[in-house]
Amino acid sequence: MRKYLLISGLSVLVLLPGCLSTNLFVDINQLQTDLVDIGPITPEAFPEDDAVTLLNETTVNVSLVTGARFTRPETEVTYHTVRKIFRNLSAYSSISLQLDNDDILKSVGARVINPDGTIVVVQDADIVKVSYEAGVGMDKEKGNSIKITFPGLRENSMIEYFYVVNNSAFFSTARWDIQEYEPVLKNDYKLIAPRIMIIPKENDGYGWTWRFKAYNFQLDDPVQTNLANPSGNLNDAKVMYHWSVKNVPAFRPDPNMPDHSMYRGYLRFADFDWSDWNVIAKEYLEYYYKDRLQATDSVKKLTSSLVAGKKSDEEKIQSLYDYAQGLRYEAIPLGERGFRPALPADVIRLGYGDCKDKSTLLITMLRELGYKAEPVLVLTMDEGRMDPNFPSMRFNHMIAKAETRAGKVLWLDPTMRYARLDDLRWDCEDINVLVLHDNKTATIERTPGSISRDNITTINQVVTIDNSDSLQFDVEMIYRGERNHGRRNQFKDYSALDLEKYCKSMMGDDFLNIRLLKVSHGPLDSIHQDFALRFSFKTSAAISRQGDLVFVHTDPFELIDKTSWLSKDKRKYPIEFAYPYILRKNITVNFPDKRYKLRTLPEAYQKSTDHLAYKKVFTQPSAGQLVSSEEFELKGIVINPRYYSDVKQFYEGTKSKMKEKVIFTYQ
Repeated sequence: MRKYLLISGLSVLVLLPGCLSTNLFVDINQLQTDLVDIGPITPEAFPEDDAVTLLNETTVNVSLVTGARFTRPETEVTYHTVRKIFRNLSAYSSISLQLDNDDILKSVGARVINPDGTIVVVQDADIVKVSYEAGVGMDKEKGNSIKITFPGLRENSMIEYFYVVNNSAFFSTARWDIQEYEPVLKNDYKLIAPRIMIIPKENDGYGWTWRFKAYNFQLDDPVQTNLANPSGNLNDAKVMYHWSVKNVPAFRPDPNMPDHSMYRGYLRFADFDWSDWNVIAKEYLEYYYKDRLQATDSVKKLTSSLVAGKKSDEEKIQSLYDYAQGLRYEAIPLGERGFRPALPADVIRLGYGDCKDKSTLLITMLRELGYKAEPVLVLTMDEGRMDPNFPSMRFNHMIAKAETRAGKVLWLDPTMRYARLDDLRWDCEDINVLVLHDNKTATIERTPGSISRDNITTINQVVTIDNSDSLQFDVEMIYRGERNHGRRNQFKDYSALDLEKYCKSMMGDDFLNIRLLKVSHGPLDSIHQDFALRFSFKTSAAISRQGDLVFVHTDPFELIDKTSWLSKDKRKYPIEFAYPYILRKNITVNFPDKRYKLRTLPEAYQKSTDHLAYKKVFTQPSAGQLVSSEEFELKGIVINPRYYSDVKQFYEGTKSKMKEKVIFTYQ
């Protein structure tokens, strides 16, 4: 079954015409008979689940299409699901099914089978195609989905839906999800292809077939069947490969875990010809890439102007990198353009491009100056991990690898608007990538990772308490590393009002009613410096009294991000963070010593494990001043689940210390 799609952003709804509806519904009674060995399909039998999938069926029908230059395979794919709903009806009354960018929708249908046996066929008005656009920059997504609304859904109703698409590039990244987020009682995958397609070339066939690999699931080989061929013509003969599994348990993810594809059961396909990574490199470079590296006069002229007056290799490369970064990012995922970069001259002329367009332009300019520069295919960390043992075209990003004349290696991602030569996005760090070489070979290499000292956020606060019990906060936040990139990219489109709202959004509950005095930040383009955000505000709500005691909340900012992922008592999968980091807070509190007297100086606190560290120290330099220094460190991004209880205890033990208030008495 296709994954559900939940995206907020610009959407366009189009009613699908009735001609798209074709009756592919199953015999429900026969399906239930086929599943009788599994036992009762009731809420009591599945207490953890709001629903259970009775049937997931994917049928891939491959045909050969002869074009002007060559014969190529095309696929018609039918997705078919029957699901029984026990609880939480609102979650299933309307669903969205994602279409791949190359999908052409041919047919769709849906119905509700109620517990009393009545059937309600979903009408055309309740089946719409949605075009969506969401996100910004490299995170921008465009695409289409089918939204189906099921009328009159009741507890223990069944919903059934199917849709059929044509896709000419299906086996570039084809995948069968064996395991879903709810139990699947029967999951079938049928692959039907012309027999002549898989007959070896020496026997007058095409010699084209598939490789497949199961992940996180024990799967038998498919049953192979030669289908009936009434005409007796070899060109009409077809063969079917059929996988069928029953009673697949639900995949139950933990919060803050690595990409689910690392643990969830699925089957991945790839072209049989892709026997090793060199074959993929040769195919990609020959068919999609090599002719793109054109240093036309406009490219040469721009390259020369960008490096004019620059002396060192790093200065020249940085100047070219700055230009490529500054071009608007625009995703182009459709058809051949999903693989084939635009010509560098066109990218310059248009002023925009996607990752492969901008990387190809950068590589062309670097080569024009004599630097070694190569394209790099990437599967970003948020989409899973590249499997070195299963060559395929499963990539979603392109960056560049370059070298100075002295041999210093630089990994360059021009989709990052604000980045230095040694920076990569968190989802491209410390992962296997495929570097493509001019001799049409490839090597798997590892991108550099970051350590906590590379990603430091420092919050400096001066808190001044006056004689009227009002507090003024003068705040400076300094960002280095990943948050440096993020804040610059975030603030580039902010108005003054947006910036004020952002500053207020960072406050804790005790600081809801503040009066913001001023807000400013450092220059966005000064990427060789840490980025600074500065603002001041006043409040009287941070002081509370209890008898002769005065409690002062001097810290409006949470040092640690939300920890709702710690709510479970146990977990099965590792904890994963985006990147290692250090958060520091330095707070200076100035108070009128004739009005207030510090009751007690809070004790210092320090705790450290292999994965986390925290410390907080208080000092009183003078009678009217209190200083606290606080630091939290995440040392690595992955923590084994066997250390979960230690992590939970660490957070619980430090949480109260982080929220500690300063206690004064009146003089």
